[in-house]
Amino acid sequence: MSQSSTGHFKFKQFSLWHDLCAMKVSTDGVILGAWSKLAMSPVSQSLSQSQSQKTMLTTTSSEIEQGLPITNQSPIKRAVQVLDIGTGTGLLSLMLAQRYAENKVPVSIVALEINEDAAKQAKFNFEQSPWAHTDLVQFKVERNSVQNWSANNSRSEPKISARDNDSESTDCIENSGFGEESGCSEESLFYFDHIICNPPYFSQSLKSEANQARDTARHNDILPFDQLAKIVTKHLSQNGHFDLILPIEEAHRFVECANQVSLTLVHHASLQHSENKPPNRYLMQFVKTTKSDEQLNAQATAAGSGSDLGSGPQPKPISEPILGSSYTIGTRLGQDTEIIIVRDEASQFHPSFAKYTKDFYLKL
Repeated sequence: MSQSSTGHFKFKQFSLWHDLCAMKVSTDGVILGAWSKLAMSPVSQSLSQSQSQKTMLTTTSSEIEQGLPITNQSPIKRAVQVLDIGTGTGLLSLMLAQRYAENKVPVSIVALEINEDAAKQAKFNFEQSPWAHTDLVQFKVERNSVQNWSANNSRSEPKISARDNDSESTDCIENSGFGEESGCSEESLFYFDHIICNPPYFSQSLKSEANQARDTARHNDILPFDQLAKIVTKHLSQNGHFDLILPIEEAHRFVECANQVSLTLVHHASLQHSENKPPNRYLMQFVKTTKSDEQLNAQATAAGSGSDLGSGPQPKPISEPILGSSYTIGTRLGQDTEIIIVRDEASQFHPSFAKYTKDFYLKL
């Protein structure tokens, strides 16, 4: 990644303009977009159960991760539905677009942004990207708070016009490769296979009257953790997952909120800027859990709270819909944590960081 004199950042496959955005391109955003696990391309809901089982067997996650094309004999799958909450520049959406496209997985991305200038800039960045008019990727930007957007995309509630709630939706960037089920339909706006967010997290810090847009992007009074967790649970598909990054203390607070709404932590990594500094961020992945999973999770957590972490009920492996990853119910922050270090002693990118970001940064 490099910063151009024209005010945009250049990655290997796309550029980002961010002069209109309160929050600029950051290391937190880049590592989240690179670390976040991809979702499998779901089987079309119109297929029968037996056909769905056959489809899951004919195209494995390892085949897709290796970039092997889906054969003509494989049943048709709908696009992965992605929701980017608080897209800002559109960084996370574009990073996921690159990764899904490289794996030959069709994806439809809805990017929410409450700030009008940032929403316009995200749409511009999407339109300038290599995937703007391809068969594999579809973008949609909505200028709205996630709370209003969620209320308007509920099967049990009538649609409210943008004029009534001061929300604004851009047109989809049209692609020719999607069927009706895979586009920006009302159905696809309800459940998502992959939700991602680099949320605001300051709650007690001072605000500046000179830059209200930046304060909105940084402080979580606009999007409290409990509201975020409830909205994610509402719109996450049963086999979907939710990824985010937070400072250490805030991460623990979010896990408490997530546990109240059947969101369970299944994978996480700590992020530290150098080898001699302590971690200051957690990257986290959550999934929906059933009542039985929650009971087992509680038992595993209680067993792990003692001096012997290996005693008691063991975490339960669950089915894996995510490319190249595995997880178990019962994961706790700080337990079996993956460690990612940004810089080594020579101030170069550390191998643990470079392995995720090498497909994006120009100098890797």
